[in-house]
Amino acid sequence: MVDNLIDASPQSNMKSEKSKKSNNKAQKSVENEGFEAMVSSVGILKYGSGEIYEGQLFNGKRSGKGKMTFPNGDKYIGNWRLDQMCDNDGIYYFRNGNEYQG
Repeated sequence: MVDNLIDASPQSNMKSEKSKKSNNKAQKSVENEGFEAMVSSVGILKYGSGEIYEGQLFNGKRSGKGKMTFPNGDKYIGNWRLDQMCDNDGIYYFRNGNEYQG
């Protein structure tokens, strides 16, 4: 569930208002009115589970280059497609120092 959605795109000069949008899948806070209408942008998603995504978005979903930081200290840096990490297109950094590329 996405708790906060922050638009960091050049179009962020839109009216800044907090509004709650809800659907069957998730509830999220949208800081810029009309954000859902934007096709692509760069932003930060903060999830209730403590995960933080920073990167490109397409239609409000993780898509393109981005970084996910997990509450346990692990990180994934790489490409995303359809809100999922892309296989063979990123590096997963474990908090113990190990890395997995692929």
